Amino acid sequence: MPASVRVNGESGGKHVLVWNQIDLDPEDKTASSKPIEPEACLGQRHFVTLMLFLGMANAYVMRTNMSVAIVAMVNQTALPKHDNVVDDECGTGATHNNGTKAVEYAKEGSYVWDTALQGYILSSFFYGYVLTQIPFGILSKKFGARYFLGVGMLINSVFGFLVPVSANHGVFWLCVVRFIQGLGEGPIVPCTHAMLAKW
Repeated sequence: MPASVRVNGESGGKHVLVWNQIDLDPEDKTASSKPIEPEACLGQRHFVTLMLFLGMANAYVMRTNMSVAIVAMVNQTALPKHDNVVDDECGTGATHNNGTKAVEYAKEGSYVWDTALQGYILSSFFYGYVLTQIPFGILSKKFGARYFLGVGMLINSVFGFLVPVSANHGVFWLCVVRFIQGLGEGPIVPCTHAMLAKW
């Protein structure tokens, strides 16, 4: 519908914009004033919102899982120790309830990554994540968010499965996989907001 500008009922003003909409026209006698009854307890909006919530929760888990997993993946005993840094919170004589020493009980990972490499691995995801948020926010507004959201989640999931394989091939390949995973997750947040904004 074309818009007409009216001020105090006269056209030609510049301050109030009134859209001529059929549904809101008080002169229209065919429009019913009775509200439409919902067909079920929960509508399509509730279902879409639930699916978006589950997608965002899944994306959050895939974004932060490496921060948790890297603690168990790294062999801390193989890393060089600094005498001036205290990294044993429980002390050297700490024991568990079953009488075993804390040092004996710990199981170390198989990767020897120092803190700098761990930082590269953890940050590589967010470099890809930051690059795609604004462009896909604009694209989802223009072309629709559904397909961008689905493809982003697919890329994020597929490359999530490749993380263990790439870790065995080296830090470089792990950083590449995490970067691509970040590229896939970048569109998820703006596309979710674009879909929610339609309601």
